[in-house]
Amino acid sequence: MGQNYSLRAEKAGDNEVGRLVDTFNEMLEQLGERAARLRSIYDSALHGIVTVTADGTVTAWNRAAEHIFGFPEPAAVGQPFGYFLAEASREVYTTELNRVRARSGERSEGRLVELVGLRRDGAEFPMGATFTQWSSTKGTFYTIFMRDTTERQLLEVQLAQAQKLESIGQLAAGVAHEINTPIQYVGDNTRFLEGSFRNLEKVLASYDGLTRAVESAGLLSHEVQQVHDAAEEADLEYLHDEIPRAIRQSGEGVERVATIVKAMKEFSHPGSAEMKAIDLNHAIESTLTVSRNEWKYVADAVTEFDPHLPVVRCLTGEFNQVILNLVNTAS
Repeated sequence: MGQNYSLRAEKAGDNEVGRLVDTFNEMLEQLGERAARLRSIYDSALHGIVTVTADGTVTAWNRAAEHIFGFPEPAAVGQPFGYFLAEASREVYTTELNRVRARSGERSEGRLVELVGLRRDGAEFPMGATFTQWSSTKGTFYTIFMRDTTERQLLEVQLAQAQKLESIGQLAAGVAHEINTPIQYVGDNTRFLEGSFRNLEKVLASYDGLTRAVESAGLLSHEVQQVHDAAEEADLEYLHDEIPRAIRQSGEGVERVATIVKAMKEFSHPGSAEMKAIDLNHAIESTLTVSRNEWKYVADAVTEFDPHLPVVRCLTGEFNQVILNLVNTAS
């Protein structure tokens, strides 16, 4: 009886150890699954995630960081993170690391720090980084979340340039509007002078016929001589030829200015976000007029417009910009 009881007790003890071993193995398996899941999330993050020790040594480096810097994780782990930053950014990085360390235990909003990173080929690139601190039984660590901001900064520059061009366009439209009114006055007055001089020519021709008739009759010789002297002093024959030409040239100049002003207003008008039907011939002609100063010294613009070309739906501003780019590139 005693022997049998001892054997049963020994077997019962073996079963208990087995259950503990099984439970331990299950816990290890669960921890492994969680670790794999966390690593999967870590590597699938779009932003670079780098963990460093208190002295800045890299301990972890996700796939996005590999893509950003060009270094695989095994090559980065054990290196000081400052090695992957441009020299001018290392002090900024250290200062931010110290700031986060000094606020240990406090709840604070992470702030974005602008740094300049170094790729594997030595090329520099801008990046934004946020630092956070955490602790474990192995010590204090810092995780840096970062993003390559090269594309964002390029877009910001392009946006600033677009806004600048828009401002210039609005200014040009305003200037064109201000010029338009006085140029209309000049054009109206030039046309008035042209018509008036034609009437004066008839009067002057009548005076000339009267003077010749009086001179032929031998009358008022002194007065006739005064008329001849005045005509000679004023160079009446020259004025008779040049005044109409000057008025005509002034009219052509006014029309030219009016065409430029109109083209400026059309070209600089803020583009609509919606497509609309436009006359391509007119749009191209307006763009050539506005850009004339760019090509007139190096080329002649010859246009062959199809008068039967139908209107086309498009974005007016973008179409004008394309034509302008083509003209500038060609010249």
